[in-house]
Amino acid sequence: PEKPLLKPFQPTPETVRFERELAEKEAKIPTFRAARLDETLAPAKTALYLGLLRRGLREPKADLDQEAKRLALHPVVLAAWKTALTPSLTLEHPLWGAWTAVARAPDAEFPTRLAAALANPAIDPALRSTLAAQPPKSAAELDRTLAELLAKGRTFPDKSAVAAAPWHHPKGPRTIAPDQLVGTYSTADIGKHRALQREVEAFKATSPHSPPRAMVLVEGKPRDGKVLLRGNPNRPGKEVPRRYVELLTPPGTKPFTDGSGRLELARALTAPDNPLTARVMVNRVFNQVFGQSLVETPSDFGIRTPAPRHPELLDHLAHDFVAQGWSIKKLIRSMVVSSAFRQSSALSRAGLAKDPGNELLWRMNRRRLDFESMRDSMLRVAGRTEGKPGGQPFDLAEDFGAPRRTVYAFIERQNLPAFFRTFDFANPDFHVAKRNVTSTPQQALWLLNHPFVRQMADRLAASTAGQADPAARVGALYRSVLARGPNPDELALALGFVRDVAAAPPPSRWLLGVGSWDPAARKVSFAEMTHRKDGRLSAAAEYPAPVHTWAMLTAKGGHPGSGAASAVIRRWQAGPAAVVAVSGSLRVPSDKSLGVRARVVASRAGLLGEWTAKGGAPAVAIALPKVRLAPGETLDFLVDDWNGDGHDSFDWAPEIRDAASGELLASASADFARPGVAPQDAWSALAQVLLQSNEFNFAD
Repeated sequence: PEKPLLKPFQPTPETVRFERELAEKEAKIPTFRAARLDETLAPAKTALYLGLLRRGLREPKADLDQEAKRLALHPVVLAAWKTALTPSLTLEHPLWGAWTAVARAPDAEFPTRLAAALANPAIDPALRSTLAAQPPKSAAELDRTLAELLAKGRTFPDKSAVAAAPWHHPKGPRTIAPDQLVGTYSTADIGKHRALQREVEAFKATSPHSPPRAMVLVEGKPRDGKVLLRGNPNRPGKEVPRRYVELLTPPGTKPFTDGSGRLELARALTAPDNPLTARVMVNRVFNQVFGQSLVETPSDFGIRTPAPRHPELLDHLAHDFVAQGWSIKKLIRSMVVSSAFRQSSALSRAGLAKDPGNELLWRMNRRRLDFESMRDSMLRVAGRTEGKPGGQPFDLAEDFGAPRRTVYAFIERQNLPAFFRTFDFANPDFHVAKRNVTSTPQQALWLLNHPFVRQMADRLAASTAGQADPAARVGALYRSVLARGPNPDELALALGFVRDVAAAPPPSRWLLGVGSWDPAARKVSFAEMTHRKDGRLSAAAEYPAPVHTWAMLTAKGGHPGSGAASAVIRRWQAGPAAVVAVSGSLRVPSDKSLGVRARVVASRAGLLGEWTAKGGAPAVAIALPKVRLAPGETLDFLVDDWNGDGHDSFDWAPEIRDAASGELLASASADFARPGVAPQDAWSALAQVLLQSNEFNFAD
């Protein structure tokens, strides 16, 4: 059932448009069902149903339903045909008399029996003339002829109402509703039908204009459960009435009787003589506020649990929590205004000597941010946080840089992305009272390499670009990230870092794109391709693209677009100055291709070489033993369609090595899935260091 709308709800132009689009998507489902019904009443299908009925007359024990499924027919339609046709299966019937006469006949006797049947004066003259003009050679052909006559709505003089009776029988095939076929769809039709239903549900769940609806709990029919012996659902034991935990209730306590018992259970949990619930809640909140719990095992208050660190404090907070109407807000307020919460996290010799474990809370514990808080903090300091609460969930794996708080990320239990596990995310399949806190190399590597951190660092650095004084800019970055200014040592270290990064040569990288070589200008025009799908990189989300048509690159090669202006290009940008050697081979597998042309162009020296490869011919070796490159210079590897497009898929994945040592510097194939990013600005690099520093947590 549809979830109720949240009140009050006021329609807006966006929600009206949403309802219109939803109606269009929902209408596809009955349209699909109606099409399946029309298809099963078409002459070709009708002939198959008649063939099955003939087989049933010859073989009374045959499983016609199974045979119907094998032929992609519907048993419910077959049953309707049988119901409608059975009363008409007499030799004297004007339309079905001839069909009845030959239904059980072997194929060899078909012509003789049909001729004898048509000689019967009861047979409709129009049918007799039709069959005489085009005599069927088999019972299957007779099935098809009758199916065509019924589909055309042909009337038969004299006895048309009687002849067409099976077609219009009150329980015949034409009275079947489209919904009746759904349960008997073929595997292919089930998949298409479910896809349409999923499209509707996905639109409701993901559209930003879907009206807000409440998650509600509907009381079902109350029933008592049974003890499953050894946990085996196939070995139910005695029935157990719905009630509170017997061990925690006095003798004589009655089982629950009010519906499912949920309300009675809630009252028992919060009863004045039950201090356990309040203690558990207080302990959980205390752990969140102070970073350590009063009871070491938040989900276990049993006899084997270590005693509370401060039992009097636990009872005091639990008593006040109940007295304040179970208000979590007031409970948190009482904690954060305490002197214990306002302690500094600075260490002292005396404190460490007396209480190294900080069980007396003489200082504030320094804590790592959890994964969600870390991401949200980076968004906030970069000015990217979306202030609007609520809304539809978003896919964090697909769009990690979305400006939504991480709490709104969609969690798929069976397919949890690896970065969640890297940062100690709670396993959604289990009850997790307290998260693990680890420091691992994988966390640092993720922060170094994930584009999200680089993007946030770029934005943060850009927000401080107005500071002309480098020292003032460092101070602005520190205040944005750490909410404090740098000390003298940190300032000197940061300024030195910026100078060193600015002076360092940029790293080498690949860029993948489309463009052309202009011999007159000795220049390559280049537009980067960014649309990845199914291991293919293309110029647009639509493939073939509107402009560059079939242009695309893969790890091993690619396909040029139409014309010289749509050559596919692998561009390698050198870091420091180098002398490199280029190697590889060009091949066009399809013998239907007229061939492709490859060029290698250096940004300073211009065209270094040109090669052609014909379709189906042996591979052409492409080698340049010594190419001198200045810092940041580019090498472009272009392939165009040469003699016209068509079947021009090619294999060519060049490798670049140090000309002296032979060390591999870059591989077009191995690096395809991880093209290099643009060199990082020195201030952005400093911002990234601050964002991923160990101080990015709950500090003083």
